[in-house]
Formats: sequence, structure tokens, C-alpha cells
Amino acid sequence: MWTKTMYRNRPNTCNYSYHSVNTPRTSESIAANIQKNPESIIIDLALPGYERTEINVKIEEAELVISTQVSDEAVSYNRKEFQKANLKRVFKLPANINKEEIEAKLEQGILKITLNKIKNNKTQINIL
Repeated sequence: MWTKTMYRNRPNTCNYSYHSVNTPRTSESIAANIQKNPESIIIDLALPGYERTEINVKIEEAELVISTQVSDEAVSYNRKEFQKANLKRVFKLPANINKEEIEAKLEQGILKITLNKIKNNKTQINIL
């Protein structure tokens, strides 16, 4: 039997590394997979059932904002177990991202956003 002390002292087995990078995941956020390579960062977002016209992708200051905007359906249901909702996910953009070369593509319910890195990002400065 669990006591309050045992419950408080249990190990935390749910450690999500993406929480430190962007906003915490809630029931009204969008699930994401992130890949990093030397040329770009690729973000895959799960948006099954959403049309291109319902998805907004924009840059606000140093953040990439993905949101959905759905209209109310005029259909009456006897039973409704799922529905589309207005969702939002925000990612902080690294300084080495080329904001002019961001690509987004929606295929089979997955929104793929490619953030290309700046190619001439010198870290070493030659002294003359």
C-alpha cells in the first residue's frame, strides 16, 4: 500500500527532454519529433485530419509558432468521440537558423518543417 511519503519519494520515470527546449506538452499541444543534422533541423509534427488551410506556421521574434484554427462543424452527432481542436506549439529558434529558408510540407497528417542552418557561420576569427 502506498503512503503519502512513499508517493512523494518515488523516482521520476517520466523525463521528457524536449520540455527544456520548448513549451511543455499538454493535451492542447502538438506532438513533435525533432532531428538535427549538420545542415538543418527537421521537425515532424503530428496533425492527422487537419487541412493545409487550418494550419499556420510563422516566425515571431526568435520563435517558430505552429498553430491550428478549425471552424465549428454544422454537423450534429449522436456520439462524438474525437474532434479537431485549436492547437499551438512554440519552438525557440537557434541563432544559426536561416529564417529566409524555412520549408513546411504536409503529407499524410505529418507536418514536416525544415529549418536550414546558416552556412557561413564562422566560429573562428583569423587575426591579421
